[in-house]
Amino acid sequence: MVRNPANWEIVGRENILVEPPIFHIERQRCRQEESGREGNFYVITCSEWVHIVPVTTDGKIVLVRQFRFGSRRLSLETPGGIVDEGETAVDAAERELLEETGYRAKAMRQLAVLRPNPAMQNNRLHLFLGEDCEKICGQRLDTFEEIAVTAVDPAVVYGKIASGEIDHALAAVSLLLAKPAIDDRLAKFSGGGAAQD
Repeated sequence: MVRNPANWEIVGRENILVEPPIFHIERQRCRQEESGREGNFYVITCSEWVHIVPVTTDGKIVLVRQFRFGSRRLSLETPGGIVDEGETAVDAAERELLEETGYRAKAMRQLAVLRPNPAMQNNRLHLFLGEDCEKICGQRLDTFEEIAVTAVDPAVVYGKIASGEIDHALAAVSLLLAKPAIDDRLAKFSGGGAAQD
């Protein structure tokens, strides 16, 4: 039987960079409990995040395109953002969807809660399927946001993941986890799931 690796305890810590509410970077001095080995490790403390896969009443997936400073290019992705202090994940998902796209979901179904990068981040990503979304208003963007909104056929969306056009990992995971529910909905929408007499 393979034994689990030993835990590492924090024996010292130092703030390196603090940029609320986005993140703060901390240097942690850690010691392995069994061997006593010590080393410096860096942890990025981030807010909780949400991503939403919004599906319209006619079965299309709502995507957003925006400039990303890390990749220095436009990125096609699912709507998402930070869970504000005092806000639940589902409240944040509803708010971000409305702000970025002007769409409102009839229901938000949680798909998963994942760790974006547990090697150095301590936050979680909450993934939601926005069901029966309808456009109800214009966008309500933040000062530095400029977002184009498009509603795309699911087959085209999944082709964009395969081709690499959608290469934002969190968006791709969100879309792939939503695929069974979207396929099931489309089967019912097209009559494939209708009860037989």
